[in-house]
Amino acid sequence: MRLLAPRWRKVIRDVWSNKSRALLVVLSIAVGIFAIGVVSGSQAVFLREINQSYAATNPVSGRVYVADEFDNKFVENIARMPEVEAAEGRRSLSFLFKSGLNEEWRSLTLTAVNDFESMQAEKVWPASGAWPPPKKQLLVERKTLTWMGLNIGDTITVKLSNSRKEKQIEIAGVVHDQSQLAPAMTRQGSGYINLDTLEWLAGTRQFDQLNFVVAQDKLNKQHIEEVGDQIKKKMENQAEMWVMYTDIPTPGEHPYNRFLESMMLVLSGLGILALLLSGLLVVNTISALLAQHIRQIGIMKSIGATRPMIMQLYFATVLIYGLVALAFAIPTGMGGAWLFTKFMANFFNIDIENHLIPPTVYAMQIAIGLLVPVIAAIYPIVSGTRVTVREAISSNGGRQNQIGEGLIDRLLQRLRGISRPLMLSLRNTFRRKGRLALTLITLTIAGAIFISVFSVRDSLLVSLDRLLTYWQYDVDIELEDNYRDKRIQVALSQVPGVTGVESWGFYQARRLRPDDRHSKDYTIVAPHADTEMINPLLQEGRWLTPDDTNALVVNSDLLKKEPDLKVGAEVVLKFGQRKTRWQIVGVVQGLMAEPLIYANYPYAAYTARQVGKAATVQVSTNAEDAIAQKRIAQQIEKALDRAGIKVSQTAVVDDLREAMVSGFNFIIRLLLSMAVVLAIVGGLGLSGTMSLNVLERVREIGVMRAIGASDGSILQLVLAEGALIGLLSWVMATALALPVGLYASKLIGLRLIQMPLTFKFSGGGILIWFAIVIIVATIASYWPARDASRLTVREVLAYE
Repeated sequence: MRLLAPRWRKVIRDVWSNKSRALLVVLSIAVGIFAIGVVSGSQAVFLREINQSYAATNPVSGRVYVADEFDNKFVENIARMPEVEAAEGRRSLSFLFKSGLNEEWRSLTLTAVNDFESMQAEKVWPASGAWPPPKKQLLVERKTLTWMGLNIGDTITVKLSNSRKEKQIEIAGVVHDQSQLAPAMTRQGSGYINLDTLEWLAGTRQFDQLNFVVAQDKLNKQHIEEVGDQIKKKMENQAEMWVMYTDIPTPGEHPYNRFLESMMLVLSGLGILALLLSGLLVVNTISALLAQHIRQIGIMKSIGATRPMIMQLYFATVLIYGLVALAFAIPTGMGGAWLFTKFMANFFNIDIENHLIPPTVYAMQIAIGLLVPVIAAIYPIVSGTRVTVREAISSNGGRQNQIGEGLIDRLLQRLRGISRPLMLSLRNTFRRKGRLALTLITLTIAGAIFISVFSVRDSLLVSLDRLLTYWQYDVDIELEDNYRDKRIQVALSQVPGVTGVESWGFYQARRLRPDDRHSKDYTIVAPHADTEMINPLLQEGRWLTPDDTNALVVNSDLLKKEPDLKVGAEVVLKFGQRKTRWQIVGVVQGLMAEPLIYANYPYAAYTARQVGKAATVQVSTNAEDAIAQKRIAQQIEKALDRAGIKVSQTAVVDDLREAMVSGFNFIIRLLLSMAVVLAIVGGLGLSGTMSLNVLERVREIGVMRAIGASDGSILQLVLAEGALIGLLSWVMATALALPVGLYASKLIGLRLIQMPLTFKFSGGGILIWFAIVIIVATIASYWPARDASRLTVREVLAYE
């Protein structure tokens, strides 16, 4: 210490002499750096890993779907095209499965691959067990195995969705397909089989889907479409196949890229906000430090110190705070980023091979840790060191904002009927108005965002409830063929628990676009216009009427695929090879699932040449929960079977609701994690203010002790002041949370479901924040108050 110049000894002593204040400053800076580190670190690692993992699968440039079949020789013919780098044939079939542990039929998509060892596009990797799958055995995706609740070597019963023939098949191994979300969300498993097993299960060794990867310009969608057209012409002209449609994914983008961008944008915004709030805490603390050091500044100036030299000392103090904060924030931020990345990786079903955070993230944290505190401290240091020697020597450290100076002080003096301790707490609260303003701003913003997050959460749940009102039925039954409507009604009329039955048309059609390209197959749902089984949420136009003929209502999910469509537009749909013309009369809210087209049953059935027949049955029941619904669904299947009506698949609506709730809960958990960080920042701000307020009023407390104030009175005085600040910030945060929550709900709704969320101002969030503020105010005030109440008169008079 002796080797250091006096000025630097002062800096170290200033930091060391008041450890509680130093700790608050360090924590204030560290929380902001931590938030940025978690968000930027996890974002850098996760986006890097998911893109590398996706790129390693050699994503397809396009997929061509045909109504006919082709073999591997045709695939090899396509692969020889100079424009094509790789081509593979595949066939995906929808099965139902059940195990001995669970008699419920569930959905399972099995994809047949010709050669697992030499996969060239959309690759999957072995995780454990057999590779490739033996004959009459299958591989399942690793998330599917967990969802099934089974192990390698277990046997399941499977049947095609349009067949009653059941077969036993063994799970031979597990694969990793990183393009598959967890079945807990999709309610559908995925697996892989070879062509021998395909023939055993479905009676064919042929493909109906061609995947291709272009040789050049892989990110040029126009070029990919041109190559797709060439492949389509070869299929139609040379092989005389009926090409249903060609699917061209967005080149170079992960399938969930839009969702990821939306969530990362929201989290980045909250992280930056946490950093800004921590900067306000630095401003508050440094301002208080300089106010306390006014006499020291005057003495230094009187013995020759220049203003730049004094400013240098305090900037050095701030840098020390920043360096210590970095020592805390970087390792904890790295740990937080690791946990957050792991959470995201589990949801998106990818492996994180490299957890190393890029050096740029550390460089950004270091720059933030050093620059933000310095920038935040510029104003208080510049203004605090402007004092003259005469002003400094005559100052008592509290020359600004004394009681009685402003309008608020004069209003307080007029209050009557308030106890002296409470009046003193009120006056002390407004004594340092600048500090109070910064504290209130910090707590108000933190509280407003916290309440807004809960408002977004409640709005998500309300919007989900609105979406779920779409289903006014409990059981959805898909039939293997079109059956007479009256036959279905008679079969279900005596099933116990059934309260309503509607049978609809259910068709597949492709859109013929203006450029003569075909879309993929879209599902046409054809209820009667006056159906009571669904409650679609109308966004634009109108719903179907009983008199409608070629009128269509489309959902918003279809408009994402066909953005040129709108109300009033004419649409050409192809049923097989037949062209039909329709007009869009309305748009309804989608269910974040598949695109749907709605048509009036009589005309749609006539167009599809299925008059009086139906392929789906919607049943309402008196069941109160999913278990009861499933029991009734089993009775329905038996009744239809006795009537000779073959069931392809049965779905209980509560399972669909559960899948949608799972997706929403993921988003909610992310938002709440950042709300907790902001609550911590707000608590630190209040803690710092109360500590500084008590520190500055040590002499006043001593005088109160000298004239007989008890320890309890001093404690009550400080606690009341902290509670008042907390209460004021809560009122202001509640007011600000309304517009902030409304805007956030609109933004997130547009990103997730292409429409603003149904806004609900969270009363629960308001109450939770009130509880947090009171608890934080009590804790933040208690320790300074306890220390103040223990001061003796001698210690107070000796304090400088």
